[in-house]
Amino acid sequence: MPPLVTSQLHPDSNAAQALPNAPSGRPSVPVTIQALEQEKDGAVYKLRGKVKVDYGPYTIFADRATYNSDTGEVEGEGNLLLEGGPNNEHIEASRGKYNLQNETGTFDYAIGSVGIRLRNRRNVFTTTNPFFFTGRVVEKLGPHHYVVTDGTVTTCELPRPKWEFAAHRVNIEAGAHATIYHSNFRLEGIPILYFPFATHPLQKNPRQSGLLIPSVGQSSTRGYTAGDSIFWAINRSMDLLAGTEYFSKRGWAPDAEFRARPTDNSFFDLVYYSVFDRGVNGVTLVNVNGVVKPVQTTTNQGGTEVRLNTEGQFPHNFRGVANIDYLSSYLFRLAFSDAFAQAVNSEVLSQAFVSNTTGALFLNAIASRYQDFQSTTPRDVITILHAPGVELSSVDQRLGTTPFHGSFDFDGEGLSRSEPGFSTAPLLGRFDLNPIISLPRLFHGWSFRPALSLRDTIYTQQLNPAGGTGLTQVGTAISNTLNRKSLEGSFELRPPALDRIFDHEILGRKWKHVVEPRIRYDYVTGVSNFSRILRFDDRDILSDTDEVEYAVVNHLYAKRTLSRDEKCTPEGMPALIVGGAPAPNHIPWERDRGLPQPASQQPSSEQPSPQQPNSEQPGTEQPNSEQASSEQPNTGQPRPQQADPRQTCPPQPDTREIISWELAQKYFLDPTFGGAVIPGRTNVFTSTVNLTGIAFLTEPRHLSPVISRLRIGTTRSSDLEWDADYDFLAGRVNSSTFLFNYHFGLFTVGLGDAFLNVPGEITNTSVAPVAQKFNQFRTGLGYGSGGRRGFSVATSLGFDAEVGQVQYGSVQMAYNWDCCGVNVEYRRFALASVRNENQYRFTFSLANVAAFGNMRRGERLF
Repeated sequence: MPPLVTSQLHPDSNAAQALPNAPSGRPSVPVTIQALEQEKDGAVYKLRGKVKVDYGPYTIFADRATYNSDTGEVEGEGNLLLEGGPNNEHIEASRGKYNLQNETGTFDYAIGSVGIRLRNRRNVFTTTNPFFFTGRVVEKLGPHHYVVTDGTVTTCELPRPKWEFAAHRVNIEAGAHATIYHSNFRLEGIPILYFPFATHPLQKNPRQSGLLIPSVGQSSTRGYTAGDSIFWAINRSMDLLAGTEYFSKRGWAPDAEFRARPTDNSFFDLVYYSVFDRGVNGVTLVNVNGVVKPVQTTTNQGGTEVRLNTEGQFPHNFRGVANIDYLSSYLFRLAFSDAFAQAVNSEVLSQAFVSNTTGALFLNAIASRYQDFQSTTPRDVITILHAPGVELSSVDQRLGTTPFHGSFDFDGEGLSRSEPGFSTAPLLGRFDLNPIISLPRLFHGWSFRPALSLRDTIYTQQLNPAGGTGLTQVGTAISNTLNRKSLEGSFELRPPALDRIFDHEILGRKWKHVVEPRIRYDYVTGVSNFSRILRFDDRDILSDTDEVEYAVVNHLYAKRTLSRDEKCTPEGMPALIVGGAPAPNHIPWERDRGLPQPASQQPSSEQPSPQQPNSEQPGTEQPNSEQASSEQPNTGQPRPQQADPRQTCPPQPDTREIISWELAQKYFLDPTFGGAVIPGRTNVFTSTVNLTGIAFLTEPRHLSPVISRLRIGTTRSSDLEWDADYDFLAGRVNSSTFLFNYHFGLFTVGLGDAFLNVPGEITNTSVAPVAQKFNQFRTGLGYGSGGRRGFSVATSLGFDAEVGQVQYGSVQMAYNWDCCGVNVEYRRFALASVRNENQYRFTFSLANVAAFGNMRRGERLF
């Protein structure tokens, strides 16, 4: 029982008193006081023992306090605590004064926090930028304005922060920003850096302009690197990041990104990167009068890449998209791209379109440009342009009340193609119309689908093939109209699926095996001018054919007999997946750069700390010039924690496909495809592409390779895929792609192998086919995760078995505390004679404040 309360008032049994008059400035807000002992002397209340004063959103606790109901002044000492308010402020002090009317006060030897609420003995962040502070004197000058004298600011939990800014004066606008004057940055209490001025955003969703923290690094080919950037928050839905780096051995490298989110369903993202290269020195052997001499040379590998991604929704079901990529030279990408998959990608695709889908009709207006760089030699590139173009098509649907189904496809566009030694007109026309009628029928589980198609394609230019069989010359384009007409008839038969449900349970599951065979006959005639058709895309590789395709697909399903929740495992390292890519994202800034989200993409206002959204936010004191984000340790989470083993995952389907295995082959009744096959050349037709993406036709043949597509997924955290093409005529494997990814506990494993036998061709310098073989391995191994406290490590390796050389290797190690983390990485590139580089990179991250280093988020292993 509580002790007896003595008071001059008439309190209730809980010793709480609702005062009749609130401070004059806030007449509508009542003040409630509570204490073990209360005395009243006029307007002054003397409170002792477990004092509690409630006023609006604020609560004051103390051992002893006085309250003046006329002035609204509260003076307390002994475990003084002020908490509450719209910004969830929390201040503890030895003593202090606070005016309820003006919301001002002074606290001596205080510690506090903003943006953190204690709920069920657990800190809950109510802002993406919570922080803690201490001060000899803390003054509250207004509802949201604090001044800290001789104190510290940190995002680490007190009383033993890993890092802090110690300053003589800190000006805090809760919900806006903190300005720090004449501060020194300390690690474990040891001064490291001095900052005359710095700011830190405190909004729930901060966007603040400012200069970022410089970045430094080292590379064997670039030398020492240093750079900085500036972030400009133009408005709620628009910002700009611009900066530059200096490579001591190569020169300047400016970069910039402009982002906008005009509406909820539209965005605009423009990225620029360039290197003004001074050149790399090398030695070339030159034959001078029959004598081979080494000659010193300098190769300029600089260049520019610009990428534009934008999308918008318009009335009446119209949607516009533009993905524009400009690359000045493939040599530049090989030499300076820090992502291996991008560095070795020789293709550049740009396209823009406006589409409309209404009912069963699809309308698309499109323009695109495709480039495939054949080598690092300037202008050794194939360029295909589609501009402008209009596509109109319909889905397959029933024709009135008849049993027939029909669809159509129309394409009309301007085209051009250029490559070394060949070019078409700057713009030629192609018009393609393809109506299809079919009669699908189902009889006792048997599915039949005969179909008939008429196709007419008109070109305003045609190809005059190069003379001489087996030569690689393309020929010349001449301005004569060409009309390709074709008739296609097909018949597809699908027998009833064979299935068996096994009686015995294995691993708590019932098992079902399903076999689905299919047969398709296809006949195309009328393409007598295949050799004179210019090649732009898959519409131009239609040829005569007379073929049968037969395939069988095996499925193995497992169904739980008892429903139960799956336990969530730690998130692991999804970026280590071999052969896969992260899920596509329509919003560029949600992809990899970690910039603050514009207005329509803000996170919720209150999140529990383990699931806190990415809180990387730019301010006047920010990360390196390559990454406009005040990064958190690794993933940007202010309080990374291990996954709760008791947490259940989202519901999973009771039935899962464990194994899927497809085997297919084609038999060509016409081995010459109507005379379209050129012996000694790689021939690609619609018929072969529909079976496999690996070219195999270099001479007339009846049998295609057998294709095998196997996929095994036993759990939600494992995946195995093996695709192979075996050629019985050549007695060899044409291609084999093996991918395996498994995540268990804190471990992530990824393995991959890509094997390819390129069909031999007869060239103008050879009389026998020249074949090529490729065999490349990829591995990814990791322990931990990006948001996990403690130690995490990962490695990735790319090895070329034919060359016997490591093409790419990377090792990343990280250690995260509650409010900061450090990452170090070694990365190596060995790309032919263009690039032989060792990179040493690091990042030191302060939760919700900044990151110092040169590791870009999108290029990390985790």
